[in-house]
Amino acid sequence: WEEYQTTGKQALNLRYAQKMEQLMASYPSDQAVMYFTADALMNTSPWDYYEEDGITLFPAVRRAKEIIYKILQLNELHPGAIHLLIHLTEASKHPEEALPYAKKLAPLIEGSSHLQHMPSHTFIRVGKYEESVEANSHAVFTSSDEVYPLHNMQFLLYSLRMLGRRRESYKVADKLVEKAKQNLDVRESSFPTERFVVEKILTLVVFEDWVALLSIPPPPPGYSYWKAIWYFGRAMALTSLDPAQLTNAQREEKPEIISLYLEQSRLCAENSSLRPLPVKQLMELYTMVLEGKALLLQQEATKAVEKMGAGITIESSLPYDEPPIFIQPFSHYLGPSLILASQNERAYELYTQSLVDYPHDGWALTALSRACENLANSSCVTQTERELTRYWSHSETSLDDHFRVKKSIPSFGIREVGMLVVLFVVLGAFLYLVQKIVFGQRVLRLTPKTEV
Repeated sequence: WEEYQTTGKQALNLRYAQKMEQLMASYPSDQAVMYFTADALMNTSPWDYYEEDGITLFPAVRRAKEIIYKILQLNELHPGAIHLLIHLTEASKHPEEALPYAKKLAPLIEGSSHLQHMPSHTFIRVGKYEESVEANSHAVFTSSDEVYPLHNMQFLLYSLRMLGRRRESYKVADKLVEKAKQNLDVRESSFPTERFVVEKILTLVVFEDWVALLSIPPPPPGYSYWKAIWYFGRAMALTSLDPAQLTNAQREEKPEIISLYLEQSRLCAENSSLRPLPVKQLMELYTMVLEGKALLLQQEATKAVEKMGAGITIESSLPYDEPPIFIQPFSHYLGPSLILASQNERAYELYTQSLVDYPHDGWALTALSRACENLANSSCVTQTERELTRYWSHSETSLDDHFRVKKSIPSFGIREVGMLVVLFVVLGAFLYLVQKIVFGQRVLRLTPKTEV
């Protein structure tokens, strides 16, 4: 302990890795020694394995990867090696590299909730959200009463939200928040409990359940992030609901709530106890979402684009984490504004890149389809609709939900024109039949009955 305080953790990690490499030189085929050596080498730069290109590994980590593959050559079902490979590749440009092994991990140690959950770190990066739901459902089922399993529940919730499955998301969010409230006094450095206790609020924002948001009670004193997110959710609801749906008190409350949110988000960003949660960047993104929403409802789509334009850059500056730290890919908020501002080319580029980062994302595919319709790109529409049928068939989220605006002037594309043509044909046929029936009956009534 004295040496740790004197030299620091990083220096000890480096020395430990050197000693493990020396030990492995004496036992080159011992899988346990190989595993601990690879783990030690990865911990020389924990959770930071790649150069900026996301492809080139740091030298020590490159040696770790070579050792991992040597273990898998000896034993392709080595759970420790698979575990390390998933972590090594999840933040890379090629997370699919671990997929064949990730699929094999869960059955190997069925009593370990963490290893049941681990494949989802690969699944979510390659767009296998259904498989991520399954993996984390098993993990939650086998979890203990400790804080760490909250991570599994949050991962499950994020996967369900990406699939647009509203009702299941609500159930999981309720359980997660209940569990988090039971552990508010527990401090786990990687997973501040406040990160979990706000998930029901954020889930209601995702699905635009504004009335339900207004029923969420305020948090107890002493929780700055929770309080900021509560203000954010309430401000979103008061901004988004039609004034006729609000009570007099709620209408009067709206300006104050927005002001309180902005002040609380500033205070929250200064709270060092929430680290490593990047609160400052998160608050900037949530503020963009709130202000962008208000502008869209005022039919100011171009101004909304300007307000949220820096969001993608801020999002990319967030530290890598799974599930991602922000509520949803920020493209879900910026993209609809681009389309409503008739900036369909930019929307197309935004969603095309977003789908590289989040493959088979139904939210992005839905909006991309709209942008392609507006651009008269029929092949793009066909392709996105095919993907939606395959990957988003169980979604409970409509196109209106996705575009976050109920009062906007709708875009007019190929599909809408076709639907109008069909509607006019059906209406014309209906009126013709009514005319035939009405005039036919009138003729019958006017014709005198003739007795034979």
